[in-house]
Amino acid sequence: MTTTEIPCRFCSKNGGVIRHGYSPNGFQRFRCLDCQRTFQLDYCYEACKPGMKKRIVGMVAANYGIRKTGCYLKVACNTVLKNIKTSGKQ
Repeated sequence: MTTTEIPCRFCSKNGGVIRHGYSPNGFQRFRCLDCQRTFQLDYCYEACKPGMKKRIVGMVAANYGIRKTGCYLKVACNTVLKNIKTSGKQ
């Protein structure tokens, strides 16, 4: 296990991140030793990238349609709908 200088995506601490295998798509996974959560730096799907949910909600709030939002951000329309529905529960 090699310790790298990658900040954790969840708790933002440096130095406590180790490699944690590979995803089914072949991307390297990392695990934070402080918060015990795993994450990736690169994602295959656009919808999984950090900050995508915020961009979807922002575009829909600016009166973009669901289909136009999906095409612009390169995600499925069902993903846009799911993110809109779950953002109202927070």
